[in-house]
Amino acid sequence: MRKNGATYDASWGTITTNSWNHYVVSISSTAGTKTYLNGIQVSSNTNATAYSYAPGVNFVLGSAGIGG
Repeated sequence: MRKNGATYDASWGTITTNSWNHYVVSISSTAGTKTYLNGIQVSSNTNATAYSYAPGVNFVLGSAGIGG
C-alpha cells in the first residue's frame, strides 16, 4: 500500500494464477493494517499514523489512484 509516494505494506503473498484469490485489508487509525490472502494473514504494519485518511478521500485497491 502506498500513500503520498511512500510504501507501507509491500508483501501481499503469492497469488495463484488462473484461480480466484480473496484479499482482505483491515485498516485502523490506531492499530495499523493487516492484509489477508485466502484467509491467511500475509502482512501487517503497526504504523497507524500512515493510514489516517480524511473523510471523503478515496481508498483505491488495485490502482495507483493518480489518473493518467
